[in-house]
Amino acid sequence: ARFWLRPSLEQGDLSSLQVEQLVEERDRYRGMLYQQRLKIRELQSQVQELQAAAQFGSSSSSRLLIAGVSGRRASGVTGPLRLNIGSRQGVLPSSVAVHRGDHLVGLVSDDVQRLSSLLIPITDPSNGLIEGFLVPPGTADSQSQFMRVQLVPSGEGRFHADLDARLEIPLNTEIRIDDPGLPAGAQGMRVGR
Repeated sequence: ARFWLRPSLEQGDLSSLQVEQLVEERDRYRGMLYQQRLKIRELQSQVQELQAAAQFGSSSSSRLLIAGVSGRRASGVTGPLRLNIGSRQGVLPSSVAVHRGDHLVGLVSDDVQRLSSLLIPITDPSNGLIEGFLVPPGTADSQSQFMRVQLVPSGEGRFHADLDARLEIPLNTEIRIDDPGLPAGAQGMRVGR
């Protein structure tokens, strides 16, 4: 191996072709190294996602699956998303999709195919009014009553809610779901700040 990394002077000078081949080989292995580093980073992120999701009271009837987006509208980030998992992996209509453990992204529509499914974002107007509550920063572990709100999905990736203008809502107040019309897996999930 030492000959390939640092040839001894006794072997004579390397031809330009040999040097070119060594440089090409080095560059190929360097590319493979960085590919593996990126793959490791991706896998570490997936492990963190699954650990975070497991902490949020996944019931015994829940299954944690990792999905990627395989299609969306050309018009932008709003609207339904095609996921690369389907009934073959255990996806059912009304399955809950979360990001980073507790951020509710949306619900799977009735369009579940064998290898793909359609995700309707939680901010889609077809979801109708959504009931939730406000959790001011630093109060997540308290037993106090949280202010209830009705959220109106805007269809633009946001919600609207009517609140009393006299209320002071602290910055970074979380909005969490408490809506009997949504699946059990959506309850308590965060939908915004």
